[in-house]
Amino acid sequence: AVSLQINQTNAAVNRTVNFGSGEPLVLALEQGPFVRVELSGELILAGGPLTVAGDFLFEQKTDLGADGIVGGPDADSTVTVVASRDAEAALGGDLVNITEANGVFVVSAAGLAGEVSATVTLGGGLENAISFGEDGLAVSLQINQTSAAVSRTVNFSSGDPLVLDLEEGPFVRVEVGGELTLAGGALTVAGTFLFEQKTDLGADGLVGGTAEN
Repeated sequence: AVSLQINQTNAAVNRTVNFGSGEPLVLALEQGPFVRVELSGELILAGGPLTVAGDFLFEQKTDLGADGIVGGPDADSTVTVVASRDAEAALGGDLVNITEANGVFVVSAAGLAGEVSATVTLGGGLENAISFGEDGLAVSLQINQTSAAVSRTVNFSSGDPLVLDLEEGPFVRVEVGGELTLAGGALTVAGTFLFEQKTDLGADGLVGGTAEN
C-alpha cells in the first residue's frame, strides 16, 4: 500500500469532492509546506537474499519560522523525517532476522537525531557458531547530534503513532539486552549492557563554541 500527501501552501487544506454517485472523497491536510510518503507491505529481492516488511514513512517539511510565511523575513528550514513501525527484515533467508523494529530519525540543519529499537535473532548456519538465546537480543540505538532536546510525534495513516523524545545532545547511546552463547557453550554472557558517548558542551552550551567541548 502506498500513499502520498503533499501541501505546498502554508495553510491547512480541507475539501470534499462529490461524485455523481457513491461516497465522496475528503481531502484533509495540515499546514504545509510538506511532502509525505507512506509505504506498507513486504518487499522481497530476487532470490530472497533480503526481505523487508512493515510500515514506513518518509516526510520532508518546511519550518516557516516565527513569521509563518514561506520565504518571509524569518528564515525557513527543512526538516526530514524517516520512520518505521513494526518492521521486520530477514537477511540471507533466515541467517539474520530483525523483528519489532520501531524507529524515528529527524534530520535538520542542527543535525541528526533519532532512535530505533529491534529484536535480533540468528538462524541457519550462524546459530551453530553463536546463539542469541530463545528470545534474541533486544537492541536499541539513540543518537542526538544537536545541542537541544528533540521531541516529535509521527502519525501514520492508521494505528498508533511513534514518539521520539531525546534529551539534549550531542550523544550516541547503544543498549543491548539478552543472552549470547558461543559455539559449544565455551562462553555465555547475559544481561543488559549500555554504551554511551556524550559531549560536554562547556559553559557556553554550544557545539564547537568558545568554551572547550
